[in-house]
Amino acid sequence: MVEPGAIAIQFPEGTRPASAPTVREAPRESQPLIQSPSSPACPAGNASQGPPEGVTEATLMQWRVRAGDPVEEGQELLLVALGDHLHAVTSPVAGTLLVHWSEAGDPIGAGETLGWIRPLPPVLD
Repeated sequence: MVEPGAIAIQFPEGTRPASAPTVREAPRESQPLIQSPSSPACPAGNASQGPPEGVTEATLMQWRVRAGDPVEEGQELLLVALGDHLHAVTSPVAGTLLVHWSEAGDPIGAGETLGWIRPLPPVLD
């Protein structure tokens, strides 16, 4: 079971605006799953922000972080391949990568949860 409040890392479904990739928060006891926005980034080269419309499966190429590593919002977490194009999946929040289930070479489907991040607590001024 993933801890309450953890944020899902998901491979987006189809083309989405840069300001609205798929993100889920782990349920807090009986709360339903929550959708929230984030901002993806892309590496240089032939990488782009999301899969083309209608694409339902890709291949996970490389994790850039390991479970237990701290991550920053917008940090590249992994690369996926769709044909000859690479797509970066970035962190929707700053925190710690708790777990990832897919490994390099695994096929991944659109909307599939690839891992979970424990977000940093809010900073109180």
